[in-house]
Amino acid sequence: MLSEPDAALQLCGLQTLNAVVHQFWFQIAGSLASIEAHFEDETFGHQDLAALVASKVGSPQCNTQLNSITKCCQRCHDCFTFLARCFSIWGNLTTR
Repeated sequence: MLSEPDAALQLCGLQTLNAVVHQFWFQIAGSLASIEAHFEDETFGHQDLAALVASKVGSPQCNTQLNSITKCCQRCHDCFTFLARCFSIWGNLTTR
């Protein structure tokens, strides 16, 4: 759905991926370039969701810490600012 020309279908695809990413991150990882392209596309109205999905796919080896970070991101209104803060926290957690 991410490659569909209709933005509503792209949004539906991202929402679906977001709902299952913790179970199927390995399969979704093949679409990471497309997800990141949506994040970088300034005309796409849901860049925050694309960033959230990409962040969930990007670091599955630290699943416990990643779950904490994504829960924080989901509660945050401005995901872009908060992602930087979450990754800083994640970095501190992984150095322990």
